Amino acid sequence: MRETYAFRRFVLAADSEPDAEPVTYAVQCAVCDASGPVAEVDKEAVGELGTVERERAARAAAAWVRQHRFSHGSI
Repeated sequence: MRETYAFRRFVLAADSEPDAEPVTYAVQCAVCDASGPVAEVDKEAVGELGTVERERAARAAAAWVRQHRFSHGSI
């Protein structure tokens, strides 16, 4: 049996301007087109609270990726 591992790097950056749209995290599987939950950060959340909210939303998106990957072993 031969196994292949793929490592990927990505960076998400939020627009911190006052007129910025809300930060939204959404992920979709390129193999089966399934989508994870959309996590939106309220643009009124600024400063330290905004950072915490952005991190929480990013973790929610990342958790779906892990869950989806492990539930579909062949992907």
